[in-house]
Amino acid sequence: MKRLDGIGHVLSDLDLADVQTQDDLTRALMALDTADKCIRAIRAEFRTEAASDRLVRKAESLMALIERTRDELMGVRAA
Repeated sequence: MKRLDGIGHVLSDLDLADVQTQDDLTRALMALDTADKCIRAIRAEFRTEAASDRLVRKAESLMALIERTRDELMGVRAA
């Protein structure tokens, strides 16, 4: 759970208002992709064990946040 909390902390530091250039957008998308991969790795690690409902809910919540943020960033890019 600590790893998921750490990923959540990193994601909370992302500020869409700071995305001004293509490089900013690229960095933000890379951070989101990396976070998504880490969450998937954590979930895979617990597939062989009885994962707690709390861990599953936290992982799913973070993945939904990543998807919403990615959608917002792509909207900024299109604007």
